[in-house]
Amino acid sequence: MLYREGASLYNAHLHSASSTHWEHMVAGGERLLGNEHLHTLTARTNLAASYQQAGRTNEAIEIQEHVLAESERLLGNEHPDTRSVRGALSRWRLAEGGSGEPPL
Repeated sequence: MLYREGASLYNAHLHSASSTHWEHMVAGGERLLGNEHLHTLTARTNLAASYQQAGRTNEAIEIQEHVLAESERLLGNEHPDTRSVRGALSRWRLAEGGSGEPPL
């Protein structure tokens, strides 16, 4: 239910409410489930997407880089969730005028 609420806020382009919702979800996930739990990583990805939608792309990229590293470590490079995180990160880097590739 809480994930659907966050998705509704995001889809309605309610940037502030969406970001606040996902910030609380990340904090709760870290506290209750731990930093490495898949639900916590999903909440971080959704927070990053909310930040990106709100024009906070640099913050979104920073969060998504962390999520990508954790996803690669926990799920592997070819897992669909890891690939999705990598794709979003590349799109956001391109939107910021980068190459879409990680910095060297």
